[in-house]
Amino acid sequence: MSNRIRDNLEDFIGEEKLFTDKDKRNIYSRINSIKEPSSKNTYVKRLLHAGLLVAALCAFFLTIYVTTDQKNLNEANIPLEQINDNNVRTIHTYLEKEFTGPGQELSDILDQGLYSVELERYLEENYDDLVADLEQMINRNYVLSFLRAAHTEGYQLQPKDINIQQIEDTKNDVYNYEVEVEYSKNNEANTATVTGVINLNENGKISLIRRMDGLELFEGLN
Repeated sequence: MSNRIRDNLEDFIGEEKLFTDKDKRNIYSRINSIKEPSSKNTYVKRLLHAGLLVAALCAFFLTIYVTTDQKNLNEANIPLEQINDNNVRTIHTYLEKEFTGPGQELSDILDQGLYSVELERYLEENYDDLVADLEQMINRNYVLSFLRAAHTEGYQLQPKDINIQQIEDTKNDVYNYEVEVEYSKNNEANTATVTGVINLNENGKISLIRRMDGLELFEGLN
C-alpha cells in the first residue's frame, strides 16, 4: 500500500519544485511508517479462519471418537432381545446365567448336593441349548462354579456390564468376553472382573472356553 501511495505522490510532485528534497524525504518517511491495515487485516483474517477451521476439525474428530466410544459402550449393555448376532446372543445368555444369582430355586437345588437329579435337570434346561458338550463343560468347571462359591459364602451375583468382541482372522467363531460382576452380601457390594475366550462351533453352540480369569471374583467370594 505505501508503495502505491509513494508512486502516486511521485507523479503528483512530478518535476514541479513544490517540495524540496528534504520535504520529500519527510513525506516518504511518513509514508513508510504507515501501517498497512488491509494486508495485515487480511493476514489476521486468514489466521482467524485457519484457527476456526482447526477448531472445527478437532471438534469433528472428537465427536466421532466420543460417538464411537459411546456406541461400543451401549452395545455392551443393550437388552438381550435386541442383540442381532446369534453367537453374541448365545455367549451373552451363558454369561448372564453364570453370573446371576443364585436364586431361590438354584439355592434349594445346590443344598441337595453335587449330583442330585434336580441339579441334572436344571443344567439340561438352562445350558443344553447353549453348549455343545454339557458334560465336558461341567467337568471343566465352566458351569455354576461361581454360583456354587457364591451360594456357599452367602453372596448374590449380578452382572453389571458384559462386553463381547469377536476375534478377527480366526478359523472358528472366537470371542473375547469381559464381565463386570457385582457380588453383594449383608447390604455390602463390590465388583470384580472376569475375562476369557469362548469358541463356538458351526452350530452356534459354545464348544470351548479358554483363558478364563475369574481369580478376582473367587478371591472376593472367599
